Amino acid sequence: MKLSILERYSIWNMLPQAGELLYIRTVAQLRDVLLPSDDETEAWNVRQEGDNILWDTKLAQDVEVAFTARQTTCIEDQLRRLETEKALTVNHLSLWDKFFPVEDESQKDDKPVLLRGNHRHTG
Repeated sequence: MKLSILERYSIWNMLPQAGELLYIRTVAQLRDVLLPSDDETEAWNVRQEGDNILWDTKLAQDVEVAFTARQTTCIEDQLRRLETEKALTVNHLSLWDKFFPVEDESQKDDKPVLLRGNHRHTG
């Protein structure tokens, strides 16, 4: 799966830092998969300023990231938790679409909506 550095950090930031043993081992493995390598850090000028992680957006590239089944489940669990808690942000939308793709185009909620007065009509 191709992920941007923002998506990789977004996943990392939504993962729990405490939990049952197998789950936290999976989180620890994800750290190695998600956080930028030394080469990426240097090439993209990744740096920390205060509480913020910054990088050169002109240099950073999407990277192919391979997840195990357990890692995928862990990420999906956290996305579902955020959705249930109504805590998803705009930064999570691309992740949601990548982990929960809509196969049937008719199920996508992007049909034009015609608004007339107080009535809502789909067209």
